[in-house]
Amino acid sequence: MFLGVHSGETDHGIAQQAVSFRAPVAERVDKAGAELLFDVIATAYERNSLIVTTNLPFENWTEVLGSERLTGAALDRLTHRCHILETKGESYRLQDAKHGDARMAERPTTSAPH
Repeated sequence: MFLGVHSGETDHGIAQQAVSFRAPVAERVDKAGAELLFDVIATAYERNSLIVTTNLPFENWTEVLGSERLTGAALDRLTHRCHILETKGESYRLQDAKHGDARMAERPTTSAPH
């Protein structure tokens, strides 16, 4: 788990604070980390804007946060008066990797002089 708090000022002199929270998708966040994430969400609720990016559907958040009750409360606050932008389709990174593999296969092989 990674949590970072970044404070600064925008070009217009507006104070801002950014919080980074990263956890490997396959791993469960420990209890302290889950509670800390909830505190960030709850503190910002109806006071500040939050942007959350994830490739994990809401129904799987309990697997990472570990508590159904905490997950429900966090999602309740996140999804109240929000805009959800959901993208479908293949990842552009995966597409690029596939094209890169194809380009590598098309390259002529050179052998070292003997």
